[in-house]
Parts: sequence; C-alpha cells; structure tokens
Amino acid sequence: MQGSKMLMNFCDSSFAIGESQVDNNLRYLKQIKQRNTEQVYGADKICLFNIAKPHNFLQYEFIGFGQEWDHLSKQREALSDNLIDQAIELKLQGKSLREIGRTMGISFQKADRLIKAASNKEA
Repeated sequence: MQGSKMLMNFCDSSFAIGESQVDNNLRYLKQIKQRNTEQVYGADKICLFNIAKPHNFLQYEFIGFGQEWDHLSKQREALSDNLIDQAIELKLQGKSLREIGRTMGISFQKADRLIKAASNKEA
C-alpha cells in the first residue's frame, strides 16, 4: 500500500469506482483527488453506470447522476442507531463513559461520540 500512496503524488486527478448496494449491476464513479481543478464528481454528485454486455463486450452504460449516500449500505446506519440507543440507555442509568464502553465492548471515546450523535439528532 505504501507504493500506491506514492503513485497518487504523481496524479493530477483520480477516481474510484464503487459498487452500489441498491443494485449489483450498478457502479458509480467518484472523484477522490484533484490537484489543479475543483471537485466536480464528489459524494454529492456521482456518475452512475449500469453494467452491460452487448455483443460479448463488457461495458458501462451511463445512466445519470446521483448521490453516493443513496448507494451505500443502510445496514451500517441501522447498526449505528442501535448502538446509540444502547449508549443512551446506559447513560441514563448513570454509568460513566468508561463503564458504557466496557459494557458495549467499545472504547469510551466511541461511547462519547454515540451520545453526542444522539444529542445532534434531537437538535
């Protein structure tokens, strides 16, 4: 991995291809580095492609633009919500951040972030 980081120093612009969690045949293109230009295809504007194989030639067919968030796994969000609820419940029981972390099997810093995330959702 060290060598690939060094290669990125020579790039003016680079892109990544991600697989959509919505549909296995969808791929998206996201601009991850730009040196001398503005970011055009970031997380809020990705290029969407459908995988097609006409005449035995695999290719991407452009289908439009979208947001990366729509194509990421929703499972992570549900897991995060469950952790937040559990951390809040333990906090209401009067436990310290370190006790919450030990009980949940996470660090006390992560417990603190979960509780702060809950207060941000309420606001």
